[in-house]
Amino acid sequence: VAHAYDKVPDSLRTVQALRQLGRELAPLPDSVRRGFGFLPELALIATQVRNYPLADTLLRTLTRRAWVRNNPTTYNYLDHYYLSQARLDVYGRRRPASPYLDSLGQVLARAANPLDRQYYTDNLATLYAAAGRFGPAYAFVRRNRLITDSLNNNGGDLNDLRRSLVQSEAQQRRAEARALANRNRAIGALSAGLAVISLLSFYLFRQARRGVAQSVRLAGLNQQLDEQVVQVALLNKEIQHRVKNNLHMVFSLLQMQERRSTHPEVVAQLQAARLRVEGIAALHNQLADPAAGLDLGAYLKTIVSAAVGCLATDQQVVTHLVVQALHLPPNRSLALALVVNEWVTNSVKYAHPAGGPLEISVYMHPHPTGVQLEYFDNGPAAAATPGPAATPASGLGTQIVGLLCRQLGATLATRPHQPYRYELHIPLASL
Repeated sequence: VAHAYDKVPDSLRTVQALRQLGRELAPLPDSVRRGFGFLPELALIATQVRNYPLADTLLRTLTRRAWVRNNPTTYNYLDHYYLSQARLDVYGRRRPASPYLDSLGQVLARAANPLDRQYYTDNLATLYAAAGRFGPAYAFVRRNRLITDSLNNNGGDLNDLRRSLVQSEAQQRRAEARALANRNRAIGALSAGLAVISLLSFYLFRQARRGVAQSVRLAGLNQQLDEQVVQVALLNKEIQHRVKNNLHMVFSLLQMQERRSTHPEVVAQLQAARLRVEGIAALHNQLADPAAGLDLGAYLKTIVSAAVGCLATDQQVVTHLVVQALHLPPNRSLALALVVNEWVTNSVKYAHPAGGPLEISVYMHPHPTGVQLEYFDNGPAAAATPGPAATPASGLGTQIVGLLCRQLGATLATRPHQPYRYELHIPLASL
């Protein structure tokens, strides 16, 4: 702005602008002002409007000689520093023998541009004349005229030089515009990146808050589920206890009725019912502890021992029970135990070997196609002869065995002349 006022010319506004700049720049630290290469230009503009005290103040307070360097892309700040100091010595300080005049001579000697040589020869001629040194002044005037004549005679060179200067300035402006556009694009990209990062951070923050809220809700649900599991476990124990009590009550009622009854057939039916209830109760006792699992061999041994102990009151019975390690579902184990219970009941009732104890054998083992159960006793072979006392009665027990075999999906086979020998095969598909 000050330079523009200088060119108008408007010395008053030029001085105002320079003083305002001086007030704003003076408080800055040296480390900052050291990087401002344009400071000698302020003093040069002040000398242009002949305000030499202001120029001297600007040079003393704002810059140092060691800080000043020429800048080929803008202005030769050091050369202008010498010119400002020379004007101050000649016009302001009244020192005709200014050393800065010699410095300007060296600047002229280094100048390669005809326009720069014309500019400095004109300033040197004026300064030497003002200092009263007319010899050097006249010499610089002659050199200035020669340079001027050369420029006027070679108008094409001058025009080329001017065009070159205009083109270089245009290229510089285009380069500055490209740099500004690149800077704006970079700022835009950074702004977009920051916006994306901000949105992503906000989204992650919301997700984290939702995760915390869900964790709190899940913790509450887990606590409720744990309480419900405890309640279900307690309810299950209560149900199992009641089932056990009810089975024991039914067993006791059947046993009581059995003792009061005097009819042999009724007693036999009550005993069979009581043994069936006892079989169910035994399975219930084993299933009461899920961690222990179901021991099928121990379960069948309990069923057989209970049946023998209940029915064989006037004869000796020997049992052979061999059950390999098998895993059957509880409903299959109960059905199988009830079948064995019916067979033992029939053996005790109808198989009466001569001259020895009754031997009951139960063998259960895995089969390639399923599970095989073999049951037989040592009843006399003559019992196979048709007759009412030779074979088991086709009553309720036989019907129960048939129903249980269908429930198991099993096939039941007997051997000829051995009515108390059974082979029960349970296929894999039914397990």
